[in-house]
Amino acid sequence: MSLEKNQGLTYSPQYQAMLQSKRLLGCLVLGIGIPMIPGLAAAEDFGDALGQALEDSTWNGNLRGYAYQRWHDANGPVGFKNQQALGGDAHFLSGSLYGFSVGLGFYTENAFLPPDYEHTNGGLLGPDEQNLTALAESYLQYQQGEALRIRGGRQLLDTPYANADMYTMIPRAFQGIGTHLEPLRLLDVKQDQAKAAPGDWASPSPQLAIEMHRMWDHESRFDDAFRCGNEYLDRLCAGGFWTTGATYDQQFPAGGLKAQAWYYQFYDFAELGYMELGYQFPGQLFGAWRPFVQGQAALEGNSGQRTLGRVDSQIYGLKLGVDFDRGELALLWNHAPVHHGAFRHGGQVHPYNDLSGTEYTDTMNDGLANLGPGDAYGARGQLDFLQGRLKTFASYVWYNAEYGTSGAFYGVAHPYGFAVPEDELVRDQHSYGTDVGFDLDIGGFITALEGLRLFNYVGIRRFEGVENTFVENRFGLVYGF
Repeated sequence: MSLEKNQGLTYSPQYQAMLQSKRLLGCLVLGIGIPMIPGLAAAEDFGDALGQALEDSTWNGNLRGYAYQRWHDANGPVGFKNQQALGGDAHFLSGSLYGFSVGLGFYTENAFLPPDYEHTNGGLLGPDEQNLTALAESYLQYQQGEALRIRGGRQLLDTPYANADMYTMIPRAFQGIGTHLEPLRLLDVKQDQAKAAPGDWASPSPQLAIEMHRMWDHESRFDDAFRCGNEYLDRLCAGGFWTTGATYDQQFPAGGLKAQAWYYQFYDFAELGYMELGYQFPGQLFGAWRPFVQGQAALEGNSGQRTLGRVDSQIYGLKLGVDFDRGELALLWNHAPVHHGAFRHGGQVHPYNDLSGTEYTDTMNDGLANLGPGDAYGARGQLDFLQGRLKTFASYVWYNAEYGTSGAFYGVAHPYGFAVPEDELVRDQHSYGTDVGFDLDIGGFITALEGLRLFNYVGIRRFEGVENTFVENRFGLVYGF
């Protein structure tokens, strides 16, 4: 899932009234650090720097209204569940004071249906169906242009196996310290100023980024507090994780390259390595049609006390497709081998993401990371209309799980970490996942409604041997300001 950007806001006249309160808050948060940096400049120079930092501070946010419906939740007999919520998020980023700045991010989500509504959908507000208000972002950072950023405190991450995964109004957030480094910029390596051509993956200049993160606590999408647990042991301390990774992309005359490699240490749970490599054919060969190939591998083993038992998991993937002016078409494949006696006989341990689109064959409610060892084959298409203001997508994936659980993914109480007893496992269980949806930029048509967008996503999941088909519909209206 892509995160909505919270940078670079240009204020319209109606928000000028907020400037005074913004300056006051900036004085408070930046003023805390003043005694810590004596002697940086003369008093008058420091005052000028502080004033400029306050002037450079920014506010932005989103107002959100969501309605999520489910039919046959968890493939069960209840025909219909519904939940609606109103909420949003607001973000403050101070200007830079000698490279230091402060960021805050507030999120709120509130049920719109009456409290006595019988068939609520826990996929929006969580199983406890509670209204939530969270300070998910609260950090101090040091930044040197685009080359270096060191951030400490509550923050969002965007890595393959630790990410915000924000399909509710509350993101998955983390607490710790993280670094983003672009060494070519830091070393002032001369960059080709040419931008990526239409259809190209990247620009002619090499883009290399390195990230390092040590996180102790996290806040789930259904909580308003940071805890030291994770998806498997939410209420117990799990030690957190650290990760380091690198991403690279560059366009050559012979085609485009992009790659990433990551290492994760999920303390006392598992250690995981993830690699991905992609190549896009040059435009002069096929004109507007740009064939590409991508491959991925996630390799996981034991860590520390082996809280979930022995871990031995691999997921391999291949994506063959074509980019064109208005979208993308691709064939998808993933495979995970069996390892008898390991966690879910070869299942992946992923404490800080869940069907986040990391594996090529992830769908809204299904994927090999949860199904365990097996295979997945599918296709996905994206198509844009109306000069990109209307984005549509559709995917279909067929799954085969060596040890099927009929969609019961969450829980590790049974032997080998399965969520169901061993006698309920279905050998070689087939299932499919189908997703369709659209995202419409309404503000692109009506200037007075700039920032308003509407989306609707539908996910369908069907398991062999299960009577009911699980269907989920997610509708949302978002106004960004």
